[in-house]
Amino acid sequence: MVASEVKDLARETASATQMVAEQIAGIQDSARSVSSGIHTTSDTIGQMDTVQSPITAILEDQAHLARLLNER
Repeated sequence: MVASEVKDLARETASATQMVAEQIAGIQDSARSVSSGIHTTSDTIGQMDTVQSPITAILEDQAHLARLLNER
């Protein structure tokens, strides 16, 4: 009787270990997806900053010219 109980316990332990391994793999996959999303978002923000800087300079120039025209 004891040997069969040990076998059952070993099977349950193996099954639980497999379940934990699958859950860890799922968490790792999710973490990779989140990391990729963060990287993509960071790249997009960098591209927006690259575009936004010249626009800001142009708008500042236009504001300056508008002030000069108003002074005349």
